[in-house]
Amino acid sequence: MLNYLMTKAPRTENGTLCHNEISFHEGFSPDQIWADSIYMAPPFLAEMGKVEEAYKQIKGMYNYLLDEKTGVLKHIYDAGTNRFVRDKLWATGNGWALMGMVAVTDIAAEKGFAQIADELICLSKNLLDKLLLSRGYWGRH
Repeated sequence: MLNYLMTKAPRTENGTLCHNEISFHEGFSPDQIWADSIYMAPPFLAEMGKVEEAYKQIKGMYNYLLDEKTGVLKHIYDAGTNRFVRDKLWATGNGWALMGMVAVTDIAAEKGFAQIADELICLSKNLLDKLLLSRGYWGRH
């Protein structure tokens, strides 16, 4: 799995990992970033000793998914078409993202990457604060 993620997995032009190798949505490319991806690949990368790569992936995914209006993450962005596949604020997906960020924070601190851990703490706190402030934007989905 580590070899796949580091050498073979599809990535955007800036090196951010894509969620799948295919698109499940007509009219979109396979170059998609999903909020729940932050929970999946970065913690594994960090646990395997690739803490800096895990941090790079979190930042890349976060930047693609960030909704400027609310400060929270949208669900699915397609880097191939430069538009959102699912242009929704998804509380559960933000929860997945936070869990991935916290996992990498713990691993980074444990492995001696204090600066990365501190930066992820700030990013996680900011996302959680924005989630609490934006509760009026959430639809039921």
